[in-house]
Amino acid sequence: MTRNLTRDQAAFAAALAAPVAAAAILLPWRSSWSNTNVALLLVVVVVAVSAIGNRVAGALAAVGAAVWFDFFFTVPYERFTISRSADLTTFILLLVVGVAVSQLAARARHLRVITITDEDYLAQIHESAALAQSARSPDAVVEHVREQLIGVLGLRDCRFEYGVLLGHPPRLERDGTVMTRNGRWPVDQSGLPEEEVELRTFGNGQYYGRFMMTPKPAAKPSVQARLVAVTLADLAGRALSTTGSSPGNQRSDAHRREPLAERAAFCDHRLRGCDRLRRTRPRGQRARPGGRRGLDPRAAAVAARSADGGERPDPDRGQAPAGEPDGPDRAGGQAGLLPVRRRVPGDGHRPVPRRPDPRG
Repeated sequence: MTRNLTRDQAAFAAALAAPVAAAAILLPWRSSWSNTNVALLLVVVVVAVSAIGNRVAGALAAVGAAVWFDFFFTVPYERFTISRSADLTTFILLLVVGVAVSQLAARARHLRVITITDEDYLAQIHESAALAQSARSPDAVVEHVREQLIGVLGLRDCRFEYGVLLGHPPRLERDGTVMTRNGRWPVDQSGLPEEEVELRTFGNGQYYGRFMMTPKPAAKPSVQARLVAVTLADLAGRALSTTGSSPGNQRSDAHRREPLAERAAFCDHRLRGCDRLRRTRPRGQRARPGGRRGLDPRAAAVAARSADGGERPDPDRGQAPAGEPDGPDRAGGQAGLLPVRRRVPGDGHRPVPRRPDPRG
């Protein structure tokens, strides 16, 4: 902004001083040169001022050239009057041609500035696109785009927020307009708002974050600059979508995977415990429905007979040991209990009550 202000001030100073200086230089040849030649030389001065300034400076230079031509080169000299019709025609043509040429020169300069600016914008877009293709981490692309936004929009600071939408700051839309709570903000007249302006980043239709931009005082980026900023933000969003998720989403995924890892470790511990329990379980022992463990009656009988070296009563055949009731207890009306012995390491023999088989 300071550079543009200095250029405009220099153009206005040249518009005021250059025509009178040129007329003073040509003054010694007033009697030998025709007024037409003097007018053409003054037009050259107007073009030079317009080339370094703007339209207003060019028009001011054209008016100054016509006025000083009338003052120094028309009869009566050194007065702002014209007595001859030929001098009046030359004065009018000098004014009209000078204004027209100044506007054309200012337009050509403006187009040259636009061409150079567009080339710079295109180079920045190409650089960001190449980085998005080759970068291993999306953070590098985001940081590069952040630095480019500072230069393109004339920002004082810029930062990127992953996946956060807090508050209602002014927002730079995809068409280059800035929207606030009260509607569209006139950027071309008032510049960017003084508060932070957000520029949202999307990739494949998914929101990944936003650039929070702090503009410089009285910053007035053009529409082309704002559209370039939107394009750069889209390149950052494409880089984030190519990697699958942003760093914030990766942290969320890791947080969601923690309970699954703990559950897998717990299941592995339970399986190892079941394997050890199955290896240390006595022969013939099995789990009952409901979670309690007991002995298979047939396996228990065979184990008891082999341990004592003799025949033991078989509960499946309805045999009972001596001194025990065989069959239902007639006094109580209930079936008696047949003790079955099994060997328990370190505990000798211990009776285990079992009901007789009703088929016996």
